[in-house]
Amino acid sequence: EKALTDVYCNALREYAKSGLHKLRLLPLSSGVGSDNDDNAADLPMMIVKALGAAFHRLKSQHQQSIMDSTAIELCIYEEKDFERYAQALRELQQVEAAERLRRTIGDDMCVVCILGETAFPNNDSEALVQALAEKLGAATSSKIKFMTTGMCGVQKTFAEYCGDGSQVINLLAAGESSSHGWGKDIKMDTDLEATKGIFSLVGHAYITVEGG
Repeated sequence: EKALTDVYCNALREYAKSGLHKLRLLPLSSGVGSDNDDNAADLPMMIVKALGAAFHRLKSQHQQSIMDSTAIELCIYEEKDFERYAQALRELQQVEAAERLRRTIGDDMCVVCILGETAFPNNDSEALVQALAEKLGAATSSKIKFMTTGMCGVQKTFAEYCGDGSQVINLLAAGESSSHGWGKDIKMDTDLEATKGIFSLVGHAYITVEGG
């Protein structure tokens, strides 16, 4: 993977210095990842991770030149591989978005994500969430944040009963709004599915009541 990163870094740097506005790249593999290779399934992720790492190694002015491009295309060899590369890119974007989100919240913060149904099938579950939120809100350190996605049911009840709401963060997709007025809203520029993926990665711990 380091060798791939080195090659892509050189290619991206030369492109940034060229003044051209469109870049087309091949998925370099040195023969690794052919149909008969055990690493074939991992090749798309290897490629997109190497490209991401290569971009981050560039000087800021070269990064900006690349971002100003009219198009950057990865020319894969076979159409059947398109979805594998697209999925690898989506997964990498979610990982990087989760890392940025953690830095925004604070690298020294512990993020506890709350999951659960949007309606309570019985009163015992609702009482459990209320008690859990009250205890955690009163007993936990200021270095702990509780994250929801702004949904009704378990998440809404937890947010309402978790202290004054200052420890609650609601992670929202583009165009979405929270079902409750508790906590701080963080709106992403991603769609609902991608935001769910980020939510699944950003937490240090997850609490689930009645599914999720």
